Amino acid sequence: MRALVKLGICVGAGRKSALQSHIRRSLELGLTREEIEHALVLGMNTLGFPATVAAWQWAQEALSQE
Repeated sequence: MRALVKLGICVGAGRKSALQSHIRRSLELGLTREEIEHALVLGMNTLGFPATVAAWQWAQEALSQE
């Protein structure tokens, strides 16, 4: 669960490279693509649509490299 918290922190802080790094690490730890994507979507109510879409795009870049 620590990996999901770190993803949320990166999204909230708007840190693209950190988010992508933590996504790769999360996958190594056994999280699924769906779990990672769900964690990003959960931030929409708090962070707003534009920040969530940006994080989603950053995540897709990282996930497509795996």
